[in-house]
Amino acid sequence: MDNLAHKCEIYLNETLGLTVTLTAATARAHLPFYLQSAFTLYELQLPGLDCLVATPQENTEHSPATIKKYFKQIQDVCSQEVIYLTDSIFPHNRKRLVEHRISFVVPGNQLYLPLLGVDFREYFKKVRAKVSKVSPATQVVILFVLTNDITATYTPLSLSRLLGYTPMTMTRAFDELETLGFGEISNVGKERVLRFTEDKRILWEKVLPVLRTPIKRRLWAKHDPANNWHCVQSGLAALAHYSLLAEPKQPVFAMSQDNWKKLANQADVIELPYADNDTCQVELWSYDPFLLAQNDTADRFSLYLSLKDDNDERVAAALEEMMKGMVW
Repeated sequence: MDNLAHKCEIYLNETLGLTVTLTAATARAHLPFYLQSAFTLYELQLPGLDCLVATPQENTEHSPATIKKYFKQIQDVCSQEVIYLTDSIFPHNRKRLVEHRISFVVPGNQLYLPLLGVDFREYFKKVRAKVSKVSPATQVVILFVLTNDITATYTPLSLSRLLGYTPMTMTRAFDELETLGFGEISNVGKERVLRFTEDKRILWEKVLPVLRTPIKRRLWAKHDPANNWHCVQSGLAALAHYSLLAEPKQPVFAMSQDNWKKLANQADVIELPYADNDTCQVELWSYDPFLLAQNDTADRFSLYLSLKDDNDERVAAALEEMMKGMVW
């Protein structure tokens, strides 16, 4: 049994108050090869119900629609309910799994079993009870760690030098992280030291509910910012860079609100109420996108946060594609 299956046993035992065991599923041999290669299957007995637990093979990911199709095929062959087991699920995929009424387990995080009338969200309820959203400075600290070496240690002073904030602002960020239980903060002499023990994917899943879109305002401007604006490519233009999404008609750039205030006083910078020829869309962020940018393009994490609530399914699919391309 792999480690994830063992974690599933412990999680089900703790949350359901039952003694359950996962065993290798013999029914797997009756499935088509493409299903055998897509999932590892386990037998699980729940009160009054025999189930299969399917966990994706290593380096294999499927969309919720594909999981629904595959599980239907497994159920037709095995005549058993199927539960999806994974170590993490992106929020937009979690929503779609629930919409499809696909049972799933994320050990230590969430248990959704509509076949038993169970929807247990341990971690997310706990975080939301403490705080709704983190401050922009704290968010920058988290995203900076996610885009760099997660095993490094930081002090308020070292982060203030790296990110351009005051040591007092970074001290408040440490306080917020400590309240939320993100990372470990210890005292070494007179310094507070921050370190993270999770891997990046787990940290991202944990912090996501309290992160916010960096965008404070969108506007249209008549100017070419390519040469002399302190900005990065963002929005759908950046998403097209990271995925197969088509380029938008107008370029999209992001900059800090403070930088826009300086630019707005220049005679050749004209803000427009609508898109026009030779215009670009400008996103004003609550933090400087250059702090996290990669090759003058918004970082994947900030970009995801800025677009995750877009209702366009093409955007959702492109975001999923972008995050799959992450090197965690």
